[in-house]
Amino acid sequence: IYHDLAPGEREMHNERAARLLAARGAPKEEVAAHLLLIPARGEEWVVDVLRAAADAAVAKGDLDSAISFLRRALDEPPRPDARREVLLELGRFEGRTFVPDSVGHLQSAYELALEPSARGHAALNLARSLLFLGAADEAASLAGRAARELPAELADLAQSLEAIEVFAPVFGAEPNADRLERLLTYRAIDSSAGVGAKALAAVASWNWAVSAGPADRVCALARAALEGGELLAADGLMSIVATGPLALADLEEAVVMLEAYRAEAHRQGAAFRIAGAQIWNGYTQYLRGELGEDESELRASLE
Repeated sequence: IYHDLAPGEREMHNERAARLLAARGAPKEEVAAHLLLIPARGEEWVVDVLRAAADAAVAKGDLDSAISFLRRALDEPPRPDARREVLLELGRFEGRTFVPDSVGHLQSAYELALEPSARGHAALNLARSLLFLGAADEAASLAGRAARELPAELADLAQSLEAIEVFAPVFGAEPNADRLERLLTYRAIDSSAGVGAKALAAVASWNWAVSAGPADRVCALARAALEGGELLAADGLMSIVATGPLALADLEEAVVMLEAYRAEAHRQGAAFRIAGAQIWNGYTQYLRGELGEDESELRASLE
């Protein structure tokens, strides 16, 4: 019966169903399933339901549905003050699934953001995406500039941005004497200050490891970055960076940490992070001489 209806009539019934379900307090995802099928009219309640449905989907690790809901919310469109938030949420989730999709939305969120915290978070996510798309110099420049623009009360966010800036040479950014000098000082950083400090400790430990630093001191810095699990929960990239020195030191801790990273990636439904876990576990198994497991992981990541 549904498919026998004319398209316009189907849309009308979907809208009626959405309104009825919303009025009865149905789960937001159930309401949103109907909203995906009706024309955009610029109604605030539609955007609110779609954003709530996206939050519910993310909590279940269903990023694909969350992305569909937010793309539809963007088409509605949201009122100007909510548009930046929708763009940032959408770009963040796209960055965990298919990075190329995220850049345009994150760039728009960054350009629209006026409040310092919002602008900083948009820059952080955008810079991270740019790293993986071969634009390391652009990522470093953006992250460094955004970090310097933040007020003192957002020091933790500024440090997270700086971590991207000083790690960018690993992705091919031009070497910079100032960034290398800062990394030397961060070998003694107090990583208990927050996620940003832990991210800087992670990058410093990696830089120290590939500079032939003493394994005991390098690994102590890497462990400090990973301690408490805050970095793993907040920043997938930097938690992987901190695991690298443990793998180079041939420590079982690296395997344990990568399994925790993989579990978190699966919990989030983040395909890009799952691929990252496979790459780095493959590399770790290669270092350990476990070539069969190494090959299996790398083939899975390629797929």
